Amino acid sequence: MVKANGVLELQGYYDLTGPGRIAPANPQFRVGKLVDMRRPNFRQELIYGGRVGDQIKLTYREFAGELARTAFSQDVQYDLTTDKTIGFKGVRIEVISATNTKLEYRVLKSFPDPQ
Repeated sequence: MVKANGVLELQGYYDLTGPGRIAPANPQFRVGKLVDMRRPNFRQELIYGGRVGDQIKLTYREFAGELARTAFSQDVQYDLTTDKTIGFKGVRIEVISATNTKLEYRVLKSFPDPQ
């Protein structure tokens, strides 16, 4: 159940995969993918593309289902000499270190919930 404040709350389960007691002493479970049915199959990504001088490159993409939404992709660059905190579409990331192959960062604020 997703509460009004966006927190996911899990409360027990029933294992109906076989006969017998509903709540076995050693319950079996499966790890699965949780989908928020209020906005199913929507995903946002920031992909690190490396560093050139004092600038880092990121690609933003949105997905609907398993398909990338072409009109919702964008390449962006950030100058780290100006500020170590970068932002895009509500996301705020503090860059700790960056090379051509590795980005070390701290997420200060995640993507806002899509409406």
